[in-house]
Amino acid sequence: MCGIGVTIFPQISNPNPNPNDDSNPQQNELFSKAIQKCLQRRGPDHQSIQSNILSTHSNHQEQQVILELTLYASVLHMRGYKLLPQPYCTPGYSFCWNGECYAHDHPAAANILVSPPFDVAEDKYEEVTSDTVTVMELIQHELLSMEDDEQQQEQALANALSHVQGEYSFILYYHGPQQQGSYQNQGSDQQSSLPLQSQSSGGNDAAEHGNACIYFGRDPLGRRSLLMSYTETNPPQRAKVQEHSHGTDRSDDNITIALDASFVISSVAPYQQTKSEGNTSAGIGFKPFVNMEEIPAGRVYRLDLCTGQLSFVPIIPSTAIGHSLSINSPLLPNSSWNTLFNKDVSPHLLQAAQRLHHYLNQAVRRRVIHAPVPLSINTGGSSSISTPTNNQATVAVLFSGGVDSVVLAALSHEHVPIDQPIDLINVAFASSTSSQHQHQEDPYSSSPDRQAALLSYEEMIHKFPTRKWRFIAVNVDYAEVLREEAGICQLLHPLSSTMDFNIGTAFWFATRGYGEVVSILGDDGGGMNRRQEHLRFAAVGTESGVGAGARIRVQEEKILRCGTSGCQRKAREECTFHACNVCCSSTFHRRINQFFGGRADLCPFHNHYRSSQKNKNETKKNEKEPRINAKADGNHRTFPQRKKKGMMYTSPARVVLVGIGADEQMAGYGRHRVTYERGGYDALRLELKMEKSRLWNRNLGRDDRCISHHGKEARFPFLDENVVGYLNSLDVTDLCDMSKPQGLGDKMILRLVAKHIGVTQCSGLVKRAIQFGSRIAKCSDVDRFGSSRKASGTAKHTPKVSTNIKNKQ
Repeated sequence: MCGIGVTIFPQISNPNPNPNDDSNPQQNELFSKAIQKCLQRRGPDHQSIQSNILSTHSNHQEQQVILELTLYASVLHMRGYKLLPQPYCTPGYSFCWNGECYAHDHPAAANILVSPPFDVAEDKYEEVTSDTVTVMELIQHELLSMEDDEQQQEQALANALSHVQGEYSFILYYHGPQQQGSYQNQGSDQQSSLPLQSQSSGGNDAAEHGNACIYFGRDPLGRRSLLMSYTETNPPQRAKVQEHSHGTDRSDDNITIALDASFVISSVAPYQQTKSEGNTSAGIGFKPFVNMEEIPAGRVYRLDLCTGQLSFVPIIPSTAIGHSLSINSPLLPNSSWNTLFNKDVSPHLLQAAQRLHHYLNQAVRRRVIHAPVPLSINTGGSSSISTPTNNQATVAVLFSGGVDSVVLAALSHEHVPIDQPIDLINVAFASSTSSQHQHQEDPYSSSPDRQAALLSYEEMIHKFPTRKWRFIAVNVDYAEVLREEAGICQLLHPLSSTMDFNIGTAFWFATRGYGEVVSILGDDGGGMNRRQEHLRFAAVGTESGVGAGARIRVQEEKILRCGTSGCQRKAREECTFHACNVCCSSTFHRRINQFFGGRADLCPFHNHYRSSQKNKNETKKNEKEPRINAKADGNHRTFPQRKKKGMMYTSPARVVLVGIGADEQMAGYGRHRVTYERGGYDALRLELKMEKSRLWNRNLGRDDRCISHHGKEARFPFLDENVVGYLNSLDVTDLCDMSKPQGLGDKMILRLVAKHIGVTQCSGLVKRAIQFGSRIAKCSDVDRFGSSRKASGTAKHTPKVSTNIKNKQ
């Protein structure tokens, strides 16, 4: 993984430069330092830049313009025996690659200059060279085949990338075989002058090997961040890149970039420090040098450095990707699938789950089988492919305890060498200033994700006893969140909502990997008092094939509408009046007793429910009260959960598995059930299609920027090309069964996979989004809005200005 970027600044001589002008050399120098600083955290192993001086003509003024084009790259060494510096230079090209090529099926295997097709999941595959070299060979082969047709080179590059499987973003600078920019390693200050001929509409004055240009783009799913800022020749008619149709045809509505203005592409938006004028107590803040926007996924863009024309063509994945196995294709029989489930699960859904397990297992293997050894135990100054020692983990899982993360952890166990531990990272937030937490020794134990993660962690230990699972409890006080707030907001740009801040903060602290190592010591009194009051399990039947763990309720919940006129709440069939709890108490129970003057328990079900709620509230009240000289009589709850505090530890794993994509593809969120209740499966199909189409813009760029800031690489098995292709081939009824209750019918296909693997505790848990399960949303909402009820996820989040803010980019 890398941090990549390119800047193009005009160098127009001006005796009285404007400090705010893009052409101001001092401003350009500050910008260059800022972009190097923001990319450095993504690739701490090696940083370098390549500068070139180009001469052309302004596309709206009759004057010569000197352009300074600079490529930036910072490398996190993940593939190959030796680190490969970037930009990677070959005759005519300078290549910046931020991604992974797990497999390719390019048909040019017969060409000795092109790497043959491979899949890192195959046993015979040996990791020798960086995948940057492999991808560049594929690109060069395609571009050289279209050397005489410049209009088709853009399509040729898209064809080469269509055979690549993996998450990536890239920048490719073509400058001709005789034109080579200076390679500047770690701050050298050399430049080379490259003449660039202008091409007019009346003739072709291009160089022998074509015009200089820049190609850039993201993979079809947008799993790696790439931002852009530009200025059009006609600013009043400017249309953002995102507003162009995201279709499969070549763009006919091209944009013309003003070459005498700045043009910037970067993995992360560079920021500059600001201070309010005339107010020394206002504190220090930060603002972006330029406003940037997400580059749409699945496109190869081409910027012609002679005309300023910006065009794109789509990347259409190879037909062999994601279609090698359909739901009706034969698969080796596995009797364990049939013996684990009963007739309540349809055979068709079982077949779909069995094939999903096959694809997901392959996706996880691709992402963990050659994970690099942590930097701290190497002597060569970079990560390597050698065998790890000193009990170092190479793979970590963001572990919420839900079915997504537990399945990823269980599948990782099958492919990570058994002598390596696997880090399970769980993050929880609390506010030390909150009255609710002031008298708790361990306020983080009330986080729903922490409770679910500990429950699943215990099951993983018993299910896979030969593996060392290292549970890292990342406990974050909200005061620390405020200290890091400005830096996190910088990573979120161009997003700025409260919801984006909450989710980005959770990922930022989780992937930092610093927390307390938790151990389960057994049931002899030295272990845990695991709390589960905030866990939501599905209410399922005793014979159901999913979620049959001992802690899951055994009474099937039948959801009805309350019988009271005008009430839209859910009722229970066991209620005497077929009403909800509120109406049963106020409308029926209370009024009938008032009429007869008695205190009869007219509804045994809701009477028991109200009694249990009363006892639960009294228990919570006792927990909040400080215990002075408390006797060990069992009447008081013991805090913290662990009687033995673990050591503090930072996970060295560079590969971080993240469960993003599971809910969006398999209807795992609560809003999907609401959509189904309003419009049935037809509405749900449209909702899932819409969510998958916006995943690159709403989630993946933000999450990649926050995770990669710590020199870690996020890998998304649920967004593997084969997994996505297979799930797209299924109807929504093969993914979920919304006739079953929440926690059972949603993501049912994945819950069946979890059951087959043998992790049942998580298979009945109701989904909680990370901002709610970790409690960051609760802390942030109370701080910003006064309460969670007053909060708005779409409200703009502005960092609080403080003199103690430190820019840690």
